[in-house]
This record gives sequence, C-alpha cells and structure tokens, in this order.
Amino acid sequence: ATVNNVIEELNVNPNDEEAMLAVAPFLQSVVSLPTNNRPFAFFHNRKGGGSTLRSAIYNAARNNNLTDSNLWVPCFGSVPCVHFEAIPRQSYRAIYASHINYEELVRARRQMIQSLRVDNKENNDSMTLSSGKNATYYHLKDDRHHFDCLTNIRQTVSRVVSCYNF
Repeated sequence: ATVNNVIEELNVNPNDEEAMLAVAPFLQSVVSLPTNNRPFAFFHNRKGGGSTLRSAIYNAARNNNLTDSNLWVPCFGSVPCVHFEAIPRQSYRAIYASHINYEELVRARRQMIQSLRVDNKENNDSMTLSSGKNATYYHLKDDRHHFDCLTNIRQTVSRVVSCYNF
C-alpha cells in the first residue's frame, strides 16, 4: 500500500492538515514494514482460519526481506511448532503470529524493555534511603505503542463444529 492509496481509501483530504495529523500514526503503521521496535502481531484464534493468514504473513515478510530471526511464526521457517504461550522473551521480533493473547505479548515485550532499560544508564537514577544506603532504580515509562495487530474471527457455530471435529 502507498500513502496516497491509503489516504484515498480513508477519504481524507490531503490538504486538511488537522485530518492528516490525526491519521498520521495509522498511515505510518500501514505503509511501513514491521520492525523489532514497532512489530506486527497476529492473534490467531483457534479454528478460525488463521493458519492460512499465518502462512500469508510469513510469506509476505520473507518476500520483504525480513529474516527468520525477525519472525516468530511457529511451524514456519526456523521456528518449531511450540506451545501457544511460548512467546520468545530473550529478543525482539518484528512479527509475532500464533495462538497468543494480547496480555502475554505485552508482558513479554515489557520484560524485554525493562531489561534493556536497566542496562541503559540514561534511565537509571539513584536515591539515598533513610538507612543511609544508596539505591539505584530505573524509570519504566510504559506509555508507548507496543505493536500493530490483527486477529481473525469465524462464525460461532462453524467454529465450534470445527473444534469438535478436530
């Protein structure tokens, strides 16, 4: 997608500065590839047709030169088929696509951010406790956008039938 295509699709007047500022964050996420700092997450609901979407996401990422080390798509590339909750916590990824939930992904990314911040002296501060000992702490500013995301849905009855037959 190009910026002009997205602006046209959103029916936004490109000469309206206020409207353009309002849609700028959305435009950035739509027209740019995911990165380790601004990843894309696909929350694959079980028996909802998400395997096809995961395959398409993986292939699109590889076609756009994202390497397997930037992707976490179980059962594709170098990522083995793993338990649903096994989100990697040791390194950032540009794409996460699996049977994961929002809270678990946010928790994993926060843990990575915290470990990076502890090592970053700019975010550290110190204070003297009432006991006279010095304590070092770090600031956890967690008001940032964690990731862009997509999920899948399916009609309830056909999903339940699919789960039963699985």
